Amino acid sequence: MDSIGVHITHVGEDVTGRAARPYEAETLVVPAGVPVLVIERTYYKRDRPVETADIVVSSERYVLSYRLPIPGR
Repeated sequence: MDSIGVHITHVGEDVTGRAARPYEAETLVVPAGVPVLVIERTYYKRDRPVETADIVVSSERYVLSYRLPIPGR
């Protein structure tokens, strides 16, 4: 995004779990109904959302790992 003049200041993610939809199971090459993680990732420039990605992954193949900074006092 920097290459087009948009500096991303932060990213937000909402993660949910559910059963794979038939077309998702086919694409992911997993049995129908396997649990998947659904990640809605939004990129922001300050308070303005500039891009959203919807990501679906098989829950048995991925680990979501987060590191959250704790602000100083």
